[in-house]
Amino acid sequence: MAVTLHADLADARFGSDAHARAHALADMAGYVLHEAVQPDETLAAWIDLTFAPSWWSAEMLAGQAWYALAKDGSIAGFAAYGARDLALPWLRGYRGDPATGIFGPFGVAPEHRKTGLGEALLIAALGSLRALGYAEAAIPLGDMRGDIGTQRALHHERIRVVADDAHEIERQHARGDDVDDVLHVAAASGSE
Repeated sequence: MAVTLHADLADARFGSDAHARAHALADMAGYVLHEAVQPDETLAAWIDLTFAPSWWSAEMLAGQAWYALAKDGSIAGFAAYGARDLALPWLRGYRGDPATGIFGPFGVAPEHRKTGLGEALLIAALGSLRALGYAEAAIPLGDMRGDIGTQRALHHERIRVVADDAHEIERQHARGDDVDDVLHVAAASGSE
């Protein structure tokens, strides 16, 4: 069973100035954000090289993505959004839901973590989902194929944008609680 968090896109952080704020955050951290609205093979190859087997580029190529370039021009991170037609088990409940946009996958290269880049990418992608007219975003906690073995991958930078459920799951996982117990707590608090 995968855990899915929901972000309320009516939140002011994802409003009309979300992209400007995301660009400013990235700039302060030394990165430049770009949006890939068409398939980007260079970004796809980087995702496969950097994150496989947790993430594969197919998930990004099925939607759109924001990505960041470091000062040397190398890709430092990405946040995909908008994929709907993938045959992934966790997406079944969202395929016919016009109010819910899909966030992910998302990743920051190890050498660029703890810089604030993840927050900038997350705000940019969730802001894009809101601009597309979605009321909320479904965010998988872990591998988009349903494997919760990588459930902490989305939260390398302790991003505050995601609901409190994510932090509670992380705290319990860090304490060594059984994954089934962690999922039970998430389900009891309204996450799937």
